[in-house]
Amino acid sequence: MSKQDIGSFSIPPLPMNVPVMDRGEPLPGISGTCIRMVWMVGGKTLLVLAAFFIMENIYPLFMEIFYWLTVVALIAARYVDVAVFHGTTCSGEPSTMRHFYRYAIGLLIIASAVFAVSIAVEHWLWPV
Repeated sequence: MSKQDIGSFSIPPLPMNVPVMDRGEPLPGISGTCIRMVWMVGGKTLLVLAAFFIMENIYPLFMEIFYWLTVVALIAARYVDVAVFHGTTCSGEPSTMRHFYRYAIGLLIIASAVFAVSIAVEHWLWPV
């Protein structure tokens, strides 16, 4: 094997027979990867920020609407990942509609609890 020199480092070339994925499936496109990142990380970050803004009484009505629209968008993103992009779970298994239903119900329960706590904290911090 020959080595390529990059500055003071030498990197051996990768063999051409290394499998990309174990299941023999093609890599998901950029759309599938982006939609997966939305429901795994990005949307939940927006939910936490919206809950914080609700607690701090910063644009409360707008943040409450934004919070629930984000919940709906997360459920829609998970559905698109499962139905269109044949996505995987966080552990790498192929997703099924059962995974989608479990995700949607779990997200609705947790989002409702976080929303209730956010409203309670808002009224405790900012009594009318």
